[in-house]
Amino acid sequence: MTAAKTAGECMVERMVADLAEHQQVEPDARYRELFGVAAEIVDGIGRIKELIAAKGETITLKDGRLIMHPGICEIRRQQAALVKVLNSMNLDGLGAKNPVKQARRMPGGSRTTRPRPV
Repeated sequence: MTAAKTAGECMVERMVADLAEHQQVEPDARYRELFGVAAEIVDGIGRIKELIAAKGETITLKDGRLIMHPGICEIRRQQAALVKVLNSMNLDGLGAKNPVKQARRMPGGSRTTRPRPV
């Protein structure tokens, strides 16, 4: 019996399928590794959400004060890390011409507005 796929594995499968469908690109080893990191982050977020659902969004300290569950802050940190990992992959430009080089071309045959060294 096979184990059910995690949310991270499902996300990676959708992204790889989307790349193959729209850009006709198969991710290389670097991208596969980054996809693995992204999947781990998504799975970690899921585990934290389950913990918060079980214990509640607030925690009572020994002195009776209520505080926000620390997992909520951790989810925010993990979401920021996920965004960084996905942005580092530059998926919009994968398989296409370098968008930075395309943006530097200027009308009239000029490639850039920077002065060239003499």
